[in-house]
Order: sequence, then C-alpha cells, then structure tokens
Amino acid sequence: MIEQNGSESRRYKRWDIFEYALVYQEGQQSADPAIIVDLSLGGVQVRSRTQFPAGELCLISIAEDTESSITTHAEVRYSYVLPESDLYATGFRFAPGCIEQRIALVNYIHARFQEGMDSLAG
Repeated sequence: MIEQNGSESRRYKRWDIFEYALVYQEGQQSADPAIIVDLSLGGVQVRSRTQFPAGELCLISIAEDTESSITTHAEVRYSYVLPESDLYATGFRFAPGCIEQRIALVNYIHARFQEGMDSLAG
C-alpha cells in the first residue's frame, strides 16, 4: 500500500527477487507459469500471462533450486494487466495450509532475505 504522501505503509518489508513459480488454480489440472518479482513475509507479487480472480485460493510452487520447490497456499489479493503489455501483475497473500508449508516458507523467505542482506554488505 502507498500512503497519500508517497511513503509505503506495508506491513512487511519487500525484497525484489526473480524466481520461477507455478500457480495452480483450484479445479484446474495444469499450472500457470509465473515469475516472482518481489517477496515479503506476507506474500509475493508475480508477473504472468494469466489474470487470477481476487479472493481465489491457489497453490503456489516456488522453484527453490533445480531439485526442490516450496509449495504453499496463497490468496489472490489483486490481479491487473500491466500497461502496454500482455502480462498481469498479481499479488498473493501467503496462506499456508499446514505447519510443514509454514516452516518451509519461513525457511525459504529467511534464506532470500539473508542473500539480500549479504549482497548489500558485499
């Protein structure tokens, strides 16, 4: 969220990242590919060729490395077309369905934030 004076009023700090993800919509067999452009403790923002309905609960699988991924439920907060583009910007709020999802997600976010801090320090 942006306040009227231009300063951010987000609940969580966001980090710019570039990671591949798959978004599974409820009731669909195949996943929609997406690129994560920012990450926070609360959720992610992605770019994709698919517009997702606000309020829908999806399953997001984030490629952690070449052999593993983090999978968690997330609620679509907004999805709109980017000007002069065929891409949609979609914001998801994390909604882990079980303790295992929550732990894996926290570990993943911590590692990404640590990488961000290390690159700032280096």
